[in-house]
Amino acid sequence: MSQSEAYMLARDNKESKRLDFQHEFMRHLGHGNILHPSIPRGELRAVADLGTGTGVWINEIAETFQASTAGDTGKFEFVGFDISPQQFPASANSSPGVDFVVHDMTTRFPEKYHGVFDLVNIRFMSYALKAQDLQIALESVIEILRPGGYLHWQEIDIVDVWATPSTPNVRDAITPVVLEKVARGLIHPSVKEPVGKLNPITWTNDLLRISSLETVSTQRHPSSKVQAEKNIVGLAVNTQLLSSAAVRKKALAAEHETTEEDKMALLQEAQVNEDIAKAIGKEVTDGIATWDADMTWIVARKAIVVAQNEDWMTARRRYQDFQSLS
Repeated sequence: MSQSEAYMLARDNKESKRLDFQHEFMRHLGHGNILHPSIPRGELRAVADLGTGTGVWINEIAETFQASTAGDTGKFEFVGFDISPQQFPASANSSPGVDFVVHDMTTRFPEKYHGVFDLVNIRFMSYALKAQDLQIALESVIEILRPGGYLHWQEIDIVDVWATPSTPNVRDAITPVVLEKVARGLIHPSVKEPVGKLNPITWTNDLLRISSLETVSTQRHPSSKVQAEKNIVGLAVNTQLLSSAAVRKKALAAEHETTEEDKMALLQEAQVNEDIAKAIGKEVTDGIATWDADMTWIVARKAIVVAQNEDWMTARRRYQDFQSLS
């Protein structure tokens, strides 16, 4: 299965609207921030957004930064990367100075981007990035970051989502999505059932050090906007994930080599997924269940590499000189 086939969400107009709505929700979840407050804005000149989708995040960042310099677009570099151009904004709807480039983050970036970016942003890759490709993707990120540059990552996985009360429909909604992620290679196949908080991902290595790691929960969040919209956001994602699983099963059932027995089983599983999606939607509409989620917010920095026979202070001064020239 290719990287694009691993993606569990759609790329149509409806999904683009959901992504833009989700962006606004994430701002409120982040207490008004779309960039972690620990990252000094003054150090950022070149920013990349991986899995950019509609480009809503990178466009806002570009507008904010350029506003601080009276619209001087030449002072900054903003690039949104995605494996598919289907959701890229039309040029008329994009901020000046933002480029959109088709690229798969599990392959090396062109050399012109190596060591360029002060910040790389990633959001919600747990439904797109295969477990086996995570380390490769991180190596690609490290390669395009400048020494001391920031990785900014926000993630909400399916096992970080829950509903109150935990009705049978709610419980039935999680396992099919986990199993679908296994089928697509997004989770290691040793994971069969969601037990506790599953996190098979290694987020760091010797060249990428975590400087901030926190969990932001919707459950007791002070924002009235978060409380008012968490059901809308949670339900939209979960129903889309269940629908995606049903679509893949129907496609497998339609293949010529699929036996009649397997075809019937796949179609039955697809119907179950669709029924669960409808059931959890009705529970929200009827006020029976409330959906919540924990968002993991990660800030990491690329290490400053000390050359052989070079002392640390010399390396640090070299890095500071490099920054002042950039």
